[in-house]
Amino acid sequence: MDVIKLENGWKILDTNEFIDFGQISLDVYNHENFIIEETDRSFQKLFPELKSASWEIVSCYHPRCDYEKKLFEKYPEIIALISSTVDLRKDNKFNYEYSYCGYDRLKEDRYAYPINKDWVRKLQAQSGFDDDFLLDMLVKYSSAKKRCRLLETLFRDRFEANFCNHDDYVAFFTDLVKSHLNDALSTFYKLETVPRWDGVKLYRAYIIEDKYDLYFDDYAEIINCKYGVARCPICKNLFIQKDKRKNFCPVCSKDKIAQRKYNEQKRQRSPRYLRKVIIDMLKNRGDIDAANEFYEEAIYYENIIDQKEQDINPKYTDEIHTNREYKEWLEKKHNQYLKRPRNPSPAS
Repeated sequence: MDVIKLENGWKILDTNEFIDFGQISLDVYNHENFIIEETDRSFQKLFPELKSASWEIVSCYHPRCDYEKKLFEKYPEIIALISSTVDLRKDNKFNYEYSYCGYDRLKEDRYAYPINKDWVRKLQAQSGFDDDFLLDMLVKYSSAKKRCRLLETLFRDRFEANFCNHDDYVAFFTDLVKSHLNDALSTFYKLETVPRWDGVKLYRAYIIEDKYDLYFDDYAEIINCKYGVARCPICKNLFIQKDKRKNFCPVCSKDKIAQRKYNEQKRQRSPRYLRKVIIDMLKNRGDIDAANEFYEEAIYYENIIDQKEQDINPKYTDEIHTNREYKEWLEKKHNQYLKRPRNPSPAS
């Protein structure tokens, strides 16, 4: 099929289907990440010791170091291997030293567990997966994982907050993309083009077999358009965030009832809402003095969190500096007050 790039997305000329920038990358991620997670669960079922170990599946087409490369060359029947910090073979035959990204300080002892076609049948019996599916998945596992991790660098809630400024964040994923293009995976992104008319305009169209062939070009447009990837708090699905002020996916953005319900639940989970609940409870019980004392202490911690100037009060703890710590203190106080007996009602 032939596809052209427009201002805001892709157009498939055969069907006139329009696809927003970022949607192809997201579809690839959702599909491949699900398969990766299911494959990992199957391996952990087969090898319970992996649940407490550091491990990865390495495909024969994507060895990460000289040892893995030589191992695949020596044993051509091996389609993949499990690289882990535990010796799954129990014979210490395939022990080697591996360093992440070539950093000496990130070196660790690893053990290789080779996987061939006969071994896959053993996994198939326990996982319920089809033999051909598992073989295909193990061969493509490394490239699929690389694509998923590449998109995850754009998850605003996971990565961007870990950097001091946006320039550092941009430098981080720029280096990651460069390394991604320098390995064998870059050969997957070579596309043929041909001139095509669309209406009265002439375009250079991509010749593709599947829209997923546009993965990297689509990923590049997410960066060029300064989009991000976010998780909708209502439906939990990922979506392309074209505007940081848009917190919901396109479907939930149209559902005003779901938004009101979510915002109300969010308000009820907030520390300041819990503070109000405790004060109202104490007042309803007739414990006005306790309500006033609690309010003064709570406001003291809120001022610390908001970095407002105030005199240090030695009566209060100095271990509350974040909303999480404040909320934990509120929940503890709430449980304490619930166990306290009610004040007797004043005589009429």
